[in-house]
Amino acid sequence: MSEKRLITLTTNWGYRDADVAIFKAQLLTLNDALTVIDISHEVRDYGAMQAAFTISSAFKHFPDNTIHFIEIGNDENDSAYLLLVLSNQFFIARDNGTLSLLIDVNQNLSYKIFKTSINHQQASSNLRADILKFILNLSTSPAFAQSLTATNFKIQKKFPGLSIDQYSLKGNVIHINQFGNIITNISKNEFLKFVGDKKFVVNLGRGMDVEVMVLYPEQASPGDLFGYFNQEGLLELGLRDAPLGGIPNKSLGGLTINDRVFVNIDTEI
Repeated sequence: MSEKRLITLTTNWGYRDADVAIFKAQLLTLNDALTVIDISHEVRDYGAMQAAFTISSAFKHFPDNTIHFIEIGNDENDSAYLLLVLSNQFFIARDNGTLSLLIDVNQNLSYKIFKTSINHQQASSNLRADILKFILNLSTSPAFAQSLTATNFKIQKKFPGLSIDQYSLKGNVIHINQFGNIITNISKNEFLKFVGDKKFVVNLGRGMDVEVMVLYPEQASPGDLFGYFNQEGLLELGLRDAPLGGIPNKSLGGLTINDRVFVNIDTEI
């Protein structure tokens, strides 16, 4: 039996239809030694930032030579597929900004980008066959990547940066999770460096403020807004005891991806 290889899937296919199961079955029919793991199939259409954040949170927990296949909605239906080699792992995705964002959020890691042999201008059934064949070749031999043509990749998209002045640190919403919590690009280190020992307010707009950080959401009182630093070290904000299955985004002031979040120093002390 061939060596076990890990394949992960991150898509916008959802779970209502059989698309995910069919793709897994096709992979396993080609090579039953593969292990196929779902990262998420609920990335929103055109959600390059959401896909990049989700993948970035997950891939660090996988071993070398794991193959990550990413397929989300795209404005340009015929955009080419690229192969990113990052931290000894492989990422296959359309050239729609997802890989740019993944590189941007992992700037400390070296990377290489290759053109793939996937003919992205084919009819969908032939395209699927090409994708499966490419994944199979890569899973059989990671050295297969070296036979591809490297490309001078230009980063197209970046995660929003922080803006800081004397009394305010301005960040952005970069993800909304299954509970309706908003995750920002404000790291614990940047937050503590800015706030120091001063009194602060995290302002979400529409009169929604968080004045105290907690270690865990469970430490907040029921029905209260809370803020804490999640396992990625990022400021996450939510509502304690939200209804099961998540809460409408309007419960957090209607914030959406890229909206501003402010950490303001209280100047009235």
